[in-house]
Amino acid sequence: MDLLISPYNFLKQDAILVFGLYSLLFLFSRIFFKKTWLLDIDKKASQIICVSCIVVFSLLLFDFIHLILTNNPHSLLNGYTKDLFIGKYWFSAWFEPALHLILGVMFSIELFRRNILFRLVFGLFFTIGMERYVIFITSLHEDYMPSNWLFHFDSAACAQAISGLLVFIALSYALFRWKRSSKKA
Repeated sequence: MDLLISPYNFLKQDAILVFGLYSLLFLFSRIFFKKTWLLDIDKKASQIICVSCIVVFSLLLFDFIHLILTNNPHSLLNGYTKDLFIGKYWFSAWFEPALHLILGVMFSIELFRRNILFRLVFGLFFTIGMERYVIFITSLHEDYMPSNWLFHFDSAACAQAISGLLVFIALSYALFRWKRSSKKA
């Protein structure tokens, strides 16, 4: 089970965040460039995120079943109890993974993928994520005024997000070129 933790965390945190950034970048580049190959690359990128979201949800479901059957402390759920997933507030634990699954599948459908409003709203949702949203809303609720905020720039996280975005675009482009070359052959 320990071998699954690192890929699960990568897909859950990094791949979904990078797809959100890619989605916003694609939205703005589509406004300026009307190229068909750009849409083909986006189709491959959407297929990658669809598979990633399905894998994340499947791993979470598998680990939840494993946690119920064995009470294993070394799980993807990192110390969560069964009560969190089947207790009074069960919907809060399943909301984000289920939403990522639904949105990932919806991005693979051309009708949703080409809709600009859908792309903007849910691209932002993938980028911000539920954890950052809850932290932001909670900080507003606790009356932390923006005038009291300090500017903090985490260059390592920014470099990681940019490099992840470049790798994601390169992977999508490579799949596009591979598919195109296999059609010609």
